[in-house]
Amino acid sequence: MRSPTDSDRPGLWPSLLGAAVVLVMAAMQFVDFRHGVAGKPWIVSLQVVLCVAAALVAAPAAWRRRGEMGRAAWWLAGAFSLISAWSLVSALVAPRAVIRQGEIPRIYQVMPAVTGWLTMIAALVVAAAMGRRVRAAALPWAGVAVLAGTLADWPVQAGIHHSPRVASGMGGSAVLHVALLLAATVLADRALAARRQGRPRGVVAGWWAGAGAGLVLTCLTGSRSGLVVLAVTTVLVLMTWGRGTARRVLLAAVAAGALVLVAAVSMVPALHRFTVWQSPLRVATYRAAFEAITENPVRLLTGVGSGTLFPWYAVEAKHIPAPGDGRVIGPDGAVLSSAHSLYVAVLAELGVVMLVVLLAIVAILAARAVGVARRHGRTAAPVTTLALAATTVAWFFDTYLTKNFSLSLWWWVVAFSALSAAPALSAEQPSPSASTDPSHSPAE
Repeated sequence: MRSPTDSDRPGLWPSLLGAAVVLVMAAMQFVDFRHGVAGKPWIVSLQVVLCVAAALVAAPAAWRRRGEMGRAAWWLAGAFSLISAWSLVSALVAPRAVIRQGEIPRIYQVMPAVTGWLTMIAALVVAAAMGRRVRAAALPWAGVAVLAGTLADWPVQAGIHHSPRVASGMGGSAVLHVALLLAATVLADRALAARRQGRPRGVVAGWWAGAGAGLVLTCLTGSRSGLVVLAVTTVLVLMTWGRGTARRVLLAAVAAGALVLVAAVSMVPALHRFTVWQSPLRVATYRAAFEAITENPVRLLTGVGSGTLFPWYAVEAKHIPAPGDGRVIGPDGAVLSSAHSLYVAVLAELGVVMLVVLLAIVAILAARAVGVARRHGRTAAPVTTLALAATTVAWFFDTYLTKNFSLSLWWWVVAFSALSAAPALSAEQPSPSASTDPSHSPAE
């Protein structure tokens, strides 16, 4: 009979999966997984191959450990699976996408739904197979890999894009901020856990330094969406630890960060875009999408058809050349090839019904954030949980989860890990009002 100590050991296979997650996140900073496994145009991407392989390899272990996944994680996976299934059916029965260059093969409408769902499933299966102990140990190092890989690839991307803004193989400057912010918050939670566990001050300081570096890189993406999400996260953190010493420390950190950002914007030309918040092409795209779905009640409920209004996959797969100004001309007018908003993309192409399901995902994450705030941060993965809720604001500005698949793989891994962490409070722990110091949170 195995002793309790032996049964708590994660084992070789979960540990190997944890190491693989770290390596994959590092690799994604240097390799664009949108590329196909065959010649152009690409149909099957490296992302699809990776996710299918990961899901198949980890499935047996995931099945044995499925009970460790939190209920919220299963609801999250179920809601997105419903959106993906609806999108797949819509792509199969809707009219084929037609633009000025001609009719686009249906496969380019199908593959986004397939790739998005496989990405989520791979993250769910691997997260379940790792188990709580390995997830808690591997996720911070995966966050380090994201930040270190981004830093290493930054000069290469600057040469490719002719811009000093931070970018990597995982995503361009406009979207990478979500990955960097989540990496920073994962490291912040690890710092809190290390202090609770009585680790040496140098170790705790190292994790905090990593979190700080992630926030700096987030700002250096020059993304206005990133600035908004960072501001929302900051507000949520202040609401959670908004009393006593914690409040003074947080306010001082926020004030210092704001001063640094103002100085950077004034001195770095690439960051001047923070002072301009107009985007006429996006506004015109949103207007065209609204007019398309309001033509009749059926379109409003079910959408115009997955991939018919925004044929971005055909562009990224090199089936058609990338438009000079990013717009394609179709029956509903000139629109950007991508909606640049998850909410707009779901509403326009899948209809109000699926928008409600997407809002249910937002509600799940918001409810967890409210729970963290009510307990003054004494929950599992508190900072990451707040940041996950804040990233739903970024969905107004780009099509995360249904397009930026390398980035969304990281988002899903973080989300499933945070939502399935150890229970927040136990009867032996002090009540939330006993302390406002975030370092006194229970172990994850």
